[in-house]
Amino acid sequence: MEKIGAMVSGARGCELGVLVLVFAVNLFTANNTVAIIVAGPVAKSLADRFGAKPERVASVLDTGSCILQGVIPYGAQLLMAVSLAAGAGVKVGAFPLIGRLYYQALLLVVVLVAIALPRRRAR
Repeated sequence: MEKIGAMVSGARGCELGVLVLVFAVNLFTANNTVAIIVAGPVAKSLADRFGAKPERVASVLDTGSCILQGVIPYGAQLLMAVSLAAGAGVKVGAFPLIGRLYYQALLLVVVLVAIALPRRRAR
């Protein structure tokens, strides 16, 4: 935990660190729920330590999990797409589909912009 904290500074860094963390966990588990459950306690600890709003960190955690889950070729979404295509008589693999995942790419851009934008101060 100390090593992770040494690489992060401030609320924005915390959110970006949580995004990378949930990407890594989801890459190995290939399951959104498991990735959130495993990364959640570390994300909360980082949020507490660096003063990030818990609701923003939770949003980054959930959204990041969804982004990576839709991109990994052994994830349920791509396997389902390949299966449905095969059922329709279209032969396609998971890897060629990755280049056409516009939703996940747009979602990643939106999350990164949301992390980068300045925050409004509470009154």
